[in-house]
Amino acid sequence: MEILHAAEILDRTNTKPELVPAAHQLDMDGIIAQLTPEGFLALPAGDETEGLARALDSGEVTRGASGRIWHTEIYEHARKIYDFAAKHQPRMLIGHGLGAGAAQILSTSLDIPAICFGSPMSLRGRRWVKGENKVLNICRRDDLITRFPPVWLKFRHVGKVHWISTGNPKPKTGHEISDYVHAIETGRVRPSLPVSWI
Repeated sequence: MEILHAAEILDRTNTKPELVPAAHQLDMDGIIAQLTPEGFLALPAGDETEGLARALDSGEVTRGASGRIWHTEIYEHARKIYDFAAKHQPRMLIGHGLGAGAAQILSTSLDIPAICFGSPMSLRGRRWVKGENKVLNICRRDDLITRFPPVWLKFRHVGKVHWISTGNPKPKTGHEISDYVHAIETGRVRPSLPVSWI
C-alpha cells in the first residue's frame, strides 16, 4: 500500500467517514474501525490529543498474552479491536494516534502489516517482538504524542520508525492526520520513507 494513500484514507475516515466505503465497521465504546473493501483496516485517532497525552503520561502497564508489557491505555484499545480484526483478517492495518498504538500491538498479535502515523510508544522493554518487522511508524518531530509515554518510563515504538522534520513546526502538536499528509508531501524524512509498505 502506498504510504500517502494510507494517510489519506485515515484523513477521510477522521473528517468525512461517509466518503470512506466500509465493507465492515466497528463502532463500540467510542472506538471506530473501518475495514475498506480493499481489506485495509483503518483505525483513526478521533479527537484525542490532550486527553491521550494525559493518559499516556502515566506508566500504567498490562502484561499481554505474549508476556510482553504494554501501556495499559493502548493495550485496552487494541483489545477492544482484536476480535473484529481477527474475524475479518485485513490485509493491512493503518492507524493514527491511539489507533496507531493499537495497530502496533494488533500487527504483532495477528501477523498483519501495519502503517502507523503519530504513534505513541506502546511497548516497555527492548527485546524484539515477533513480527515487529511488519510495523512502520511515521512520526513528526513536532508531534508530542509520539514522545509519550515519557522516555524515562522505558517504552518504545514497535517496528521501524521514520521521523519527519518540517521547516514549519505546528504551534500546538502537529498530531492531526492532515498534518501528516502535508508533511509526507513536503517534509524531510529520516531515514528515507519508502513509497509503499509491504
